[in-house]
Amino acid sequence: TLHHDTTQSPSMKNASALDRPKESYAEETAVEKKERETMHAIEKGIANCRKKLHDPLISDVTRNMYEAMFEEIREKKEEDWAKDSARHLENIIHNAETYQNMFEERLSTAVSKNWISEASGQRWRDRFNNPNLLEYTRRKFVEDKFPVFVDNWERNAIHRKKLLVKFEEHDDENETAIDILRDENAFLSLDYHKQKNLLATLEALDASSIKGEKK
Repeated sequence: TLHHDTTQSPSMKNASALDRPKESYAEETAVEKKERETMHAIEKGIANCRKKLHDPLISDVTRNMYEAMFEEIREKKEEDWAKDSARHLENIIHNAETYQNMFEERLSTAVSKNWISEASGQRWRDRFNNPNLLEYTRRKFVEDKFPVFVDNWERNAIHRKKLLVKFEEHDDENETAIDILRDENAFLSLDYHKQKNLLATLEALDASSIKGEKK
């Protein structure tokens, strides 16, 4: 006759206490109870993290990193790690919101003052909100690079206004460049470097005109 083998395999012995029916809790050992409570806390911490990972300010890279980390947390039964991960994500989101607001405030100012066009502003938003960009990369961009871009846009806008006064009645030489200067939409459709080159060309033309008048 065949005898039923009642010996548990190692995997069965190590199965999560979460799988145990509630009615059998009274029979569990202190070690099993501790394991069940630990795994419950871990799953609660992971679920909390997953809610925060849905925030649009979290990058896809960070999401993937956390998903891989969850498996390691379960494997090592690190309850504190699960809780710390949720707190760390809160800090990431808080900081990301701060830099998002800084970026949006500066960008909105540039668009409202016609330093750049609406279309250009939207392109900058799309770049900034690229889900593949790490939160740290966005922060460094807002801190270090974006203020320089905004200053450059403002300088071009100020320079254009000065040249508009100088070329108010000037229609002969370099007419195309002057037409672009006068047409704000056409001027704003140029990227920063093309704007700068156009302004430099007209500045030189104005200087040569002044010299010609003195002769």
